[in-house]
Amino acid sequence: VVDADFDSGNRSDTIQADQNTTVTFDLTNLNAWETTDFLEMVCPNNAAFDLFFGTAGETTFAGTFPYGGALSVGSEGDQYYVFQLITQSANGFPFTALGRYIAPSKFTQAQGSDTPIDGDLRNIVQKHTFEANINGADLAAQALAANPTAVLVDTGVYLDVYPGSLAKGENTSTPDVLAYNFGTGQPFITTNGDLGPVHYGNPFPSTWPLFDIYQWQAVTQYTAPGATNPAAIPTDSYGINPKLPTSSSPIKPLVGTVHGPSINHKNFFKDRTGIGTTPTLRWSPPSVGTATYYSIRVWQLSNNAGNTVATPIARLATQRTSLLIPEGIMTTGQAYVFDILAFYIPGLNFAKTPLMSRATFARAHVISGLMQP
Repeated sequence: VVDADFDSGNRSDTIQADQNTTVTFDLTNLNAWETTDFLEMVCPNNAAFDLFFGTAGETTFAGTFPYGGALSVGSEGDQYYVFQLITQSANGFPFTALGRYIAPSKFTQAQGSDTPIDGDLRNIVQKHTFEANINGADLAAQALAANPTAVLVDTGVYLDVYPGSLAKGENTSTPDVLAYNFGTGQPFITTNGDLGPVHYGNPFPSTWPLFDIYQWQAVTQYTAPGATNPAAIPTDSYGINPKLPTSSSPIKPLVGTVHGPSINHKNFFKDRTGIGTTPTLRWSPPSVGTATYYSIRVWQLSNNAGNTVATPIARLATQRTSLLIPEGIMTTGQAYVFDILAFYIPGLNFAKTPLMSRATFARAHVISGLMQP
């Protein structure tokens, strides 16, 4: 008997805000804004998460912005947190960490409404320390192992707090007390080494556990038959770990990519035709870490007025090291890409609860060439 349930840490009756829903900030007492700073607004109860960016040198934050989360319902416990992550250097790398904070009164939104969020940000002393000991070269190697043509596009490290028990994994939005980076121009971390301590403030309850996140992201370009413009499919080396790094224990890949992937016993990374509609994928276990199970994602590529569109059409999972693509997924005349992910989730009973998670979670991808039946 397979339990196909999954855990969610936010309320189940959320409604996504439409494109006309906005928030208007009038915040004061910010730390003088640096170009790598950002303002984060998060509500774990409805999984809302937004980032906002200010003007260099300003100590206020004002303006009306699109709101991209679920509609807030104050009577259902939606508490928002708004905070500034302030830049500091760790061995020349600009990390950001929580330093100013406000928890506005609970509010309720309607579609197309504007919500004012006003007040002084409270100064939060950055008295806590995160040791930025990061094996960036090892993480980059796993991200780039996705495909021979994969290109590294981002390297990220985050320290978050979870509102409750982390035993069943991260399954809602969570506040970042430290971040590197959210697309604000920080250089990639691609060497192994201890960058030293980063100081951060933590205004959240002491019962909220800390966990770190790493994500080294790459993209591989594909052009559908008949199209002229490619589409990028993202892959990553990603992990969540409640065991934080120390000067002797760095952040490093918890699991690596599978080895020697093939399709019908042929090179997995080469573009191929004539593979049939039920090809067999094979691989060997990763040499880094241990895979709890493997997931195979099938992407279909199509031509839309010269532009390639990549659409995920199937997700399959197995603990074996081979998989026959079932009938009914692929059709002749179409183009496909296969993405094999190694997952590491210690403590997971995959045979009984394959869609559950745990406090420690990691994945790594390999992605095929363009395949046609």
